[in-house]
Amino acid sequence: VANLHEYGIRDGHDRIMLTDDIRGFCVLPDGSILYSRDKPHGFGSELWLFNEKENRMLFETELLVGELDANGKYVAAVARHDFENWDIYLLDLQNHEFKPVVATPWIEGSVGFVDQRLIFTANYEKIYAIHMCDLETGEIYQLTSNGYADHGVVMDSTLYFVGIHKDGYDLYRTIYKAQAIERINTS
Repeated sequence: VANLHEYGIRDGHDRIMLTDDIRGFCVLPDGSILYSRDKPHGFGSELWLFNEKENRMLFETELLVGELDANGKYVAAVARHDFENWDIYLLDLQNHEFKPVVATPWIEGSVGFVDQRLIFTANYEKIYAIHMCDLETGEIYQLTSNGYADHGVVMDSTLYFVGIHKDGYDLYRTIYKAQAIERINTS
């Protein structure tokens, strides 16, 4: 069971908005919260919509949905079939459909948006690095090199990410380039 909090940055007020078996969630453009919870009996997920007026289940899927993120146009989901790796999908909430965007034998996760591009972490070639998928062309690019990088976030022209240091995890930053370091072969 998880508590989803709302924290007021200016006033420091903290309140619990929702308590449920939340596996992944995101805030939609209208302020409502889309979240996944495991099916109570069997493999897969239930997708729920929460706002100040209601909390209702939208639909069930045979996919286990571990992460969600949204921008003004897309909802991305990191999900997997039973006994398979995590892949990235675009979720059509109206038709209750998951369209595969990045589906490889590797693990993809830590998903987010940079404009109309999808940013994520993958372990291609046994190296955890930040990658970008151009949703218009489907091209996948590597944005970091030289070791472990996870949980990428772009602010202005800077890419921030978590990396490993001899004493544990640290935050790192580098210049974000819309042009990637190199094209990645994901097969």
